[in-house]
Amino acid sequence: IGFTQRKTTERRKELARGLEKRLLIVQTIRMPHAYCLESRCLARVSKLASRDFAKSSEWFVLDPGHTIDDVAQTLLDEARRLRREAKWKLAWPSYGRVAVFESGWRAGAGSPARKYELR
Repeated sequence: IGFTQRKTTERRKELARGLEKRLLIVQTIRMPHAYCLESRCLARVSKLASRDFAKSSEWFVLDPGHTIDDVAQTLLDEARRLRREAKWKLAWPSYGRVAVFESGWRAGAGSPARKYELR
């Protein structure tokens, strides 16, 4: 879980250095106030997983009983919550959108990659 202003593929290459397996980015969320979203998500996901500080603060190890899908849903929920709060405070730009890209990875079944706007 991390924030970048660069292309996601560039960030993935940086993160993948030193890993023996291919790094897959499961979900990308693009929105106003994305940096704030990252800090909120790091706090929320700590209820589902433990941070792996041996690598960096962006890496987590899932706790038993939780899945990547649980984490992805938590991030979407937090994006909706942040957008709602920003609108209440009149801090959401009129052009503001929440764009989500899912890589197509799903536990137990491969689904096609898709990009959509969060409602």
